[in-house]
Amino acid sequence: MRILLVLFLSFPVLAQDVVDISGQWDAGEFQTHIIDDVPLSEHGLRISEDYDHSYDPHIQCVQSGLPRLLMIPYPIRIEQFEDRVVISYEEWDVVRTIPVNGHFPEHGGLLHLGHSVANYVGDELVISTIGLQTGIARNRHELWFTSYEATVEERYAPMGDGTDRLRYRFTLTDPVMLDEPWTVEMHLEPYPADFVRFDCTMFERPTLN
Repeated sequence: MRILLVLFLSFPVLAQDVVDISGQWDAGEFQTHIIDDVPLSEHGLRISEDYDHSYDPHIQCVQSGLPRLLMIPYPIRIEQFEDRVVISYEEWDVVRTIPVNGHFPEHGGLLHLGHSVANYVGDELVISTIGLQTGIARNRHELWFTSYEATVEERYAPMGDGTDRLRYRFTLTDPVMLDEPWTVEMHLEPYPADFVRFDCTMFERPTLN
């Protein structure tokens, strides 16, 4: 008698009508030209001005979570499965596993990466996040605090301009620290090199030809 053994491995599987944006991506040089001024509220501005930057968690090699992680100055990897999306970040060796068409937990508590769910809207992958701990966000030039009421929406889609670039946009909404939602857009390029091990004290990335 012959016995046929079938091994079920976790390879990315997508529905035919879902946009495929899997791969490794990099924003290249930090794109300050597409980052507008942060619309801090009076309360948010006062707290940020009083903040001593020597207490920045990154100086102490502590990963600060979302939304700061989303500025992605280093490469990311997107893997799409039928029931989840996995995003890996070279920075801090962070891995997020996000359910597709999932539901937020009723009593999930507050986490430094929050609680995220993913959906496909047209040709976009949309990720929504709630339940964030209070933390620190940043753009190129400044740091500011986010409150526990902060939420984040990320959108990933092909540029649609005949290139293989990816349009990446995220919006931070925080009624305590911001007067209005703050949106950042970046254009990501394919990144063909391997990730390097993140080292908080001595970190060097390969040079691409």
